[in-house]
Amino acid sequence: MAIVEVNLPSGFEFDLDTVNDFKNKNPIVMRYEMEDGNTKANIYFDAIGHENVCIELIATRVFKVANPAQAYVQVYDYYDTTKKAKAFYSPPEYNTM
Repeated sequence: MAIVEVNLPSGFEFDLDTVNDFKNKNPIVMRYEMEDGNTKANIYFDAIGHENVCIELIATRVFKVANPAQAYVQVYDYYDTTKKAKAFYSPPEYNTM
């Protein structure tokens, strides 16, 4: 089992309908959990193999934040958390503030 942990930048929240739709349309998704006021999604996959898996989730900016920190997406093995990868990102809107 693999978990994809998606953390949003400050000021953003997930649109819960799109997260639920993503789960319902992807049979390899076992379940998902939302944390931290819908700013963090943990998506549980039965397995992630060698093929690409694209996760499209919609987030909405609910307020502006000065000097926001980068957010990150992390993928790890549920049974062996030493097997993991992490990538940082900033939404384009922050580059123009």
